[in-house]
Amino acid sequence: MSRAKGSTLTSEHRQNISKALKGKPLSDKNLAAIREANKNPELRALRSKLAKARWANPKFSKEVREKINHSARTSEHRALMSNIVKNRTKETRELLRLNSLARWSDPVQRAMYIASMRKHWAIPENRQKLCGKERSEETREKIRQNTLAHWQNPEIASRRLKSISESRHTPNNIEILLQLILDKHYPNTWKFVGDGQLIIGGKCPDFTNINGKKELIELFGDYWHKEENPQIKISHYQKYGFKCIVIWEHELRDKEKLLSKLRGYCK
Repeated sequence: MSRAKGSTLTSEHRQNISKALKGKPLSDKNLAAIREANKNPELRALRSKLAKARWANPKFSKEVREKINHSARTSEHRALMSNIVKNRTKETRELLRLNSLARWSDPVQRAMYIASMRKHWAIPENRQKLCGKERSEETREKIRQNTLAHWQNPEIASRRLKSISESRHTPNNIEILLQLILDKHYPNTWKFVGDGQLIIGGKCPDFTNINGKKELIELFGDYWHKEENPQIKISHYQKYGFKCIVIWEHELRDKEKLLSKLRGYCK
């Protein structure tokens, strides 16, 4: 029996449809129809509104997050997501990039995201999951080679530099403070390049010497870098012939110790 026009599907009916379609790939015709429908701004706005309303329900959001966390642990899910990412069209990648930039350009959304990340990182278990994993030397070398290969591709390097530049136009407060200290005690020597002006082996240092010396300064925030080992950055730049010193945010509070540290480095 066909459904009457304008009627609403019952919860049981929706579940039956979901079970019937689960695991079945969409036809090319249906995929084309979905892509065409997604181009409609009114439809996207409506979907966004409905999604926000559903996620505002604590019970719904909790259940979905638990399902996502459970499925993300399976090798089948990781393989599926990897395949989806690899098969994205150039148009889709550009749309995702522009959407990401738009979100970061919105002060409200950026503040909400940062607050959410700080709340997440404040939980020791979460930090342990992300930072406590020991990678083998083979895995680290593979990651390093892949990163270098990406940066040697002119198109990828250009796109990444553009993304870094657009997402971070100016230095933050502690970087401004360090720049003022450097300008006062070492005038015309150091320049802020943390906005993507300088990339070395896929990494972007915060400050570089502009007088011909291959010297770098990295500024680590006490919150965002507390799980990092400074020696990893120092060793990375050494491979390319650069000296590097890491200054922590809290060291800016003790000017005498900071200047002593800089004098030992800027000989």
